[in-house]
Amino acid sequence: MTVFKDEAEDISAIVIRNAFKSYGSHVVLKGLNLTVPKSTIYGLLGPSGCGKTTLLSCIVKRLSLDHGSIALTAKSVSDIGYMPQDVCLHTELSIKEIFYYYGYIYGLTDKQIKYKMAELLSFLELPNQNRICTELSGGQQRRVSFAVSLLHDPKILILDEPTVGLDPVLSYTIWQRLIEMSRMGKTIIITTHYIEEAKQADAVGLMRSGVLLAEDSPSYLLQYYNSSSLEEVFLYLCEQDQNNNAGNKATDLPSSCDKLRSLPNIEQTTTFNTSRFSSHRFKAQVIKNLYQIRRNVEITTFMLLLPIVICVFFNLAIGHDPTNLTVAYVNEESYSCYNVTYKGCALTDKIYASCQVLEEMRKKTFKLVQYNSTEDAQLAMFHNHVWGVIYFAPNYTQSVVSRINMGQHTRAGALDAGALSFWIDKADKYISSIVSRDVVTSLLETISKILAPCSSKIKVSSKIVDNPIRFHQAIYGNNEPTFQHFATPAAIIICIFYLPVIFTGAIINSEKEGGVIERVMAAGMSFFEVAIAHSAVQSVLMVFQAIEMMIIMYVVYDNPYKGDVLTGLALLVLVGCGGSVFGFILAVLSKNLAGACFFGIGSNFLLMCVCGFIWPAEGAHYLLRLINSYFPLTLATTAMRSITNRGWEVTHPVIYMGFVSAGLWLVVFISLAYLILRIRDDIWRKK
Repeated sequence: MTVFKDEAEDISAIVIRNAFKSYGSHVVLKGLNLTVPKSTIYGLLGPSGCGKTTLLSCIVKRLSLDHGSIALTAKSVSDIGYMPQDVCLHTELSIKEIFYYYGYIYGLTDKQIKYKMAELLSFLELPNQNRICTELSGGQQRRVSFAVSLLHDPKILILDEPTVGLDPVLSYTIWQRLIEMSRMGKTIIITTHYIEEAKQADAVGLMRSGVLLAEDSPSYLLQYYNSSSLEEVFLYLCEQDQNNNAGNKATDLPSSCDKLRSLPNIEQTTTFNTSRFSSHRFKAQVIKNLYQIRRNVEITTFMLLLPIVICVFFNLAIGHDPTNLTVAYVNEESYSCYNVTYKGCALTDKIYASCQVLEEMRKKTFKLVQYNSTEDAQLAMFHNHVWGVIYFAPNYTQSVVSRINMGQHTRAGALDAGALSFWIDKADKYISSIVSRDVVTSLLETISKILAPCSSKIKVSSKIVDNPIRFHQAIYGNNEPTFQHFATPAAIIICIFYLPVIFTGAIINSEKEGGVIERVMAAGMSFFEVAIAHSAVQSVLMVFQAIEMMIIMYVVYDNPYKGDVLTGLALLVLVGCGGSVFGFILAVLSKNLAGACFFGIGSNFLLMCVCGFIWPAEGAHYLLRLINSYFPLTLATTAMRSITNRGWEVTHPVIYMGFVSAGLWLVVFISLAYLILRIRDDIWRKK
């Protein structure tokens, strides 16, 4: 049985008719009807999970009904004061900073905020205004939360279980204040599962499983049901509802909706006159962000030092050729090179070219270990003691000289003996390439040196064994490029993209998990204002990070930078803005910070692989090359590499395409974030 008090709509502050709301297949509100008279305290009673909080979220426009209507006398969000069940405050801020933050959101002046703050501090017996919220007790934090809902003197006050977990004295104080406010013309709706506490309300609504079982004054309900307590009334109505459940319970949303369509549309849902952008709300958000940066000195310092640490360790650890690599050798030409001659003309003097090869390798910092046989040396390589094995035949130098003198008439035995035998461990491609390169270089340098003295004796030039290809000075870069020079531009692009992801994701997720964003959204803050204010502060931090990285990479460690500095800095800032919005998307899509971190780390590895950081993008699989350029950082990395290593200007197609790609991805991220917020109205809800 449902009892409704016959109230004229012109004296009602809140009128809800045929309200349906579901989360997936779970129907939370099932055709609920509710009427709250003006200038009264309305107690909404029911057990946890019956839909009270969902109903309040619909009233303050944080959620939208699937069907039904909500009519309010409030025409703007400033007419409503909302206190969530949890504290939902920026606990790292002081009481004063919280008051000014919400005061600016509601458009109050500094004078008005100061006056109301003094009044509320006195009334609620709050501690010093400069106390940080984390230093307050749970009861004091709830009083601050209550004070925030009263700060702008709203016409309608919506309180979600404000007395839960509080001591009786504090609960009594809050109720006395609410009674005073209702007598002054305020309308108050308060939820609670303490049934007897609601006797102080002017009207109560008894709610169970998404349905309002009854609503009227406590005295009328007690008299009507001939009961001594509201608890007995509630139990009786629950039993009645249970008995009638089989006949009229809405088993699923579609059947409930069919039933709803047969009812007349009583009234359209009230919409608030709230602009998408307001200077005072933007000001509030910017100031709050600055408060947080100032308060979280450790995090701010970490975000400023992290780029420096990354760049320093990048330059210390990446791109340098390994040194002191161990290589085994077996020299049957000369067991010891300490007492033999390997200087002079190989064509006229008795020298040992094998010793000269070993000397050249020592100059390249190789650690050479001598073995008596190739079998022993190869066994050492099998056990990972050495990276390679070099073998010199007994008549190695004579065979080399014979090859030079005899040319195509050289005997087969001399050809074999004059060839340096080399075995190498290729499990590590980069190290094996370095060892192979240095062995070949050492051999060529040895041949050149043992023939150089011959030019004055028998008119033989050492150039006869030179490489037949002449390498001139490189047009871009140098003739001995390093992986460090190749990877530095990509490393900066990846860092400037993901550093804002870390900062934005952490800040937004912490506010989301604490219910703070949902509360400020209920106060009228829009996604656009949150995003713009956060981007404004983040951009300043991002510029500092970009400058830090460029100084470390290109000044301290002298990596090549031939282009315009401002062009490179502008590209980094544009890429960083995309990273900031990407972090925002991760925050709104993830249920918690851990989920955002997992997604961020996964995408980081993906983009590192495809953007050309680890390996040139031209070396990717041909199917991947078809779409590689469309990934967020690929063209930006190519552009940054051409700015630094080639000195190209922004008018070059490669450079401006990098800017175009970064700009288009920024637009894509912004559009995606907007669509997500439009599609999912519960995105800011604390999970």
